[in-house]
Amino acid sequence: MNMGMRRLFVFLGAFGAAAVLGAFTLSSCDAENPFDAAKNPLRSEPTRVVPTIVSLSPETVEVDDGQIAPTHFVVEYRIANASRAAEAELVIQVPGGGWKEKFSVPIVAAGRLEVDLDVDWDVGPTVRYSARCPGYISEPRIWRGVGPDTPIYSTGWALTIVPDGATTGCYLEATVNGRLVQLTNKQVTPQTVEAVLPHEATNHRLASVRELEVRLSAEGESGLGASDTKTVDFDE
Repeated sequence: MNMGMRRLFVFLGAFGAAAVLGAFTLSSCDAENPFDAAKNPLRSEPTRVVPTIVSLSPETVEVDDGQIAPTHFVVEYRIANASRAAEAELVIQVPGGGWKEKFSVPIVAAGRLEVDLDVDWDVGPTVRYSARCPGYISEPRIWRGVGPDTPIYSTGWALTIVPDGATTGCYLEATVNGRLVQLTNKQVTPQTVEAVLPHEATNHRLASVRELEVRLSAEGESGLGASDTKTVDFDE
């Protein structure tokens, strides 16, 4: 066989292999791909169930000496892809306090839920404090209670105010449930006025964070879920 014939056979062989590969590729594209999520629902990602609190009332709850007054809540909500939801619930709790109440929520695309919170939680006393300085008194603040970032000493809890004016001659003053109490470790820095609220001033009662969390959560049939949270301040 001469050199020209060999080149022709090589060319035809390469062309044939390409044709076969092209036919296989075309056939593979036409056939259903088991890994195509659009064609195989078993491979598709589940549609996520997403709850939303549209409105919540009231916006505050009354608190007297650590006791939350019985409160009627009205919650308007939405649940995206509600048809895929397996369960939904509403939780009302004190952040970090360990107290919570759970309520079952009807699984609908848009709904309204009314629940009554009537609990015997002791969220601690109401502590108000302010900085008294020469020429002015700062606006009273309500202590936000014991949280993960609250400085705690062996004798009590730290209170700090950054006043608007100079701190020279300033000191902190505090009341517990309206009663003036003695603070300890009073000190002043160029930016802050500080003191310690003794444990005895609150009769060793802890004060929680001064708000409630209202959380609406929903879980899909696949186990995936989401939640939406609003806060309700204490009126004290």
